[in-house]
Amino acid sequence: MTRAARRVGPVRRRTARPVLQLRRLRVCEPRAGAVGAAAVLAGAGGASWAVALRLEHRRGTWLCTVLDVL
Repeated sequence: MTRAARRVGPVRRRTARPVLQLRRLRVCEPRAGAVGAAAVLAGAGGASWAVALRLEHRRGTWLCTVLDVL
């Protein structure tokens, strides 16, 4: 019998995960191999954040070259 099978009662989590909701997302491709994105995220209690990022395609993978969180 495994430890999980012997456990009785509800499963306890170590940390509570914050709940975020994507409110708005805008994406553009200013040139081939580059993507700019802006997002607005809303959290519990009315908190909100704006995120802007730039991704560039280099050597077969995407690299985040700019990340701003407001």
